[in-house]
Amino acid sequence: GEGGFGDIEFAAYDKGWNDALEKRKYAPVLDPVAAEPRASSSRWGLGSLFQLAMAGTLIYQMGAPGGQPWSAANAIAGARNMNPMTLVFLLNMLSGLF
Repeated sequence: GEGGFGDIEFAAYDKGWNDALEKRKYAPVLDPVAAEPRASSSRWGLGSLFQLAMAGTLIYQMGAPGGQPWSAANAIAGARNMNPMTLVFLLNMLSGLF
């Protein structure tokens, strides 16, 4: 263009410059990079794996109190006797995973 640098970084500047010189109304510049479809990412990123590890550790500790072997009965008893704030924390982590 007339005021052009020719680089893609200055495409919007060039368009605005040329529009102003020719007294045209403002029209947005379509960014070719932003228009490209992005690859969809999985919801199971590093943050989700970290949440899953924390929840798994907490559930394991509930089911194996004092170094005893893990059992579902101990985990249920541990959940019933759990601090309510810790229970909310655990449910929040689990709800964020699904």
